[in-house]
This record gives sequence, C-alpha cells and structure tokens, in this order.
Amino acid sequence: MTLRVNSEPTSSTATQPSGAAAAAGGTPTASGGGDGWPSRLAKLIPAEALGLYGAGTAIVPTGNKSGLWVLAAASLLVAAAVRFFATRDDTGRPQWAAIAIAMVSFALWVTALAPEAGPIDLGANAFYAALAALIWATVVPIFYTGSPRGG
Repeated sequence: MTLRVNSEPTSSTATQPSGAAAAAGGTPTASGGGDGWPSRLAKLIPAEALGLYGAGTAIVPTGNKSGLWVLAAASLLVAAAVRFFATRDDTGRPQWAAIAIAMVSFALWVTALAPEAGPIDLGANAFYAALAALIWATVVPIFYTGSPRGG
C-alpha cells in the first residue's frame, strides 16, 4: 500500500489524460503518470485517523472532552506513523509535506465536528471550521502535486 502522492511527469513523452479525464484531473494512463486531483484528494485525507477517531468516540463517555482530546491526539499520532511509512520513496524518504497536509486535514475535521463528537465547541461560529475544512480539502490537492514517481 502506498499513500505517496506522485506528481505528473514533466517530459513531453508522458501520456496525459484527455477529454473528461483531463477536465476532472484524472490520472494519466498506463505509462506510469502522476496522480490526478481525485487521487491526490483521497491520499491527502487521513482515513486511518478518521476511522480510529470515529470508532473511538463510541467508547469515550458522552461529555468527556478530555477523552476526546486523548482520542484525537492518538488518532493524529497513528496517522502520522502510517503516513511516514506509506509515503516513503525508493530511498526511504517520506513525503513530509503530504504528512503535514494530512495532519492539518485531520485537525480541521476534528474542529468541524459537532460538540457531542468533537473536543472543541465553537458555538455559533462552528460553521467556519466546516467551511475551512471544505475549502482546504478542495484546494490543497490542486497546489500540492507530490513528488515524481519513484523519487
């Protein structure tokens, strides 16, 4: 399994997506091209942390904010460890930027949760956190394109 984000090839001989695939940011075809926007989006959202946190909230007693903070920290650490190993290249170097992006994505997600499920209660301004998470998840994969495949 790899969560490594691969950039588009820079040579003019690389196969590029065409038509609807290009418009949607699709992944180039068989020649080993880079990840398109949908793939980068999926790789930059820490599903392992979301799953752990979501399952863990069933264990933490209702209203126990300190338990939710511990769960959030544990989920963040697990995600960082998984991403450290899953984003390494052939030389063993991880994609630090992809790891940082995933951590910020998780932090925004936890902040955007309803007070019953999250450790933070922003009151009437809670929608700002959800809006920030939505914008972050949509825009970051446009600008972060990863590293060349294998490098």
